[in-house]
Amino acid sequence: MREWSKKYLGILGFSILLLSASFEIYLRFILECETSFEYGWAGFVTMAATQTIQDTLNQKIFSKYSEKVKTRFIFFVIFSTIFMLATIYHYSLSH
Repeated sequence: MREWSKKYLGILGFSILLLSASFEIYLRFILECETSFEYGWAGFVTMAATQTIQDTLNQKIFSKYSEKVKTRFIFFVIFSTIFMLATIYHYSLSH
């Protein structure tokens, strides 16, 4: 799983960004439906998180630190991404 993540996690995040942005454009401009959930921002947050995790695994960032520090940073990125997505969802419910 780690080797797969090193190679393809960034591509997966970019694909999620493209799909979510395309879906939001489709909803807003073709169906003319006002959605309160920001699919584009959720895709961007997901793409940024997956790219950061891939760069950490490929040792582009934190190359001088131990595996323990890298693992903790990856968990921090995952939990902060979940928090940001929950915030986007909560914001969409209130508006």
